[in-house]
Amino acid sequence: MKQNERRRAPGIRCPVSLGRFSGVLILRDSRAVSWPSESGADCTTSAQAEAILRAAVPDPEVECFVMLSLNRAGRAITARLVTTGTQGTTLISPQTLFRHALQDGASAVIVAHNHPSGSVKPSPEDCAATQRLADAGRLIGIQFLDHLILGAIGRCYSFNESGPSFKRNYGGDVPEP
Repeated sequence: MKQNERRRAPGIRCPVSLGRFSGVLILRDSRAVSWPSESGADCTTSAQAEAILRAAVPDPEVECFVMLSLNRAGRAITARLVTTGTQGTTLISPQTLFRHALQDGASAVIVAHNHPSGSVKPSPEDCAATQRLADAGRLIGIQFLDHLILGAIGRCYSFNESGPSFKRNYGGDVPEP
């Protein structure tokens, strides 16, 4: 089996390095990046989440929706691609997102999607999706910590850091260390 074929085979984990997140394992068929629970990357700031989630976006030319599952200590369990869309849109459903979170045993999630245009301004659809996801998380007991919009390299919008309205509107909170 050639190296490329091995990497595409379902269920085979391949070691990779994502900058400072060395030792990360990627499950290529579902595009999930997983850490052993005791050594997951700390993820208590939007900058840490951005670095991890940006690496999980496979194609910056189309909108991709990615998620990061966290344990109670705010350590990464899994980062995964949830959906891929077109150059201008991607769809996300609470059922799909939280099914992955439940499978991961997550206590909290941070989500992100990229804007191929490079803009980080949230659209009304982005705000509505954030509200739906936060409401669903509250119903099932998984904290919805943030929704990031990834623009051009170095540009990121964090709903959580956009002001106190995030907690009021979406119920977001930071995990306890």
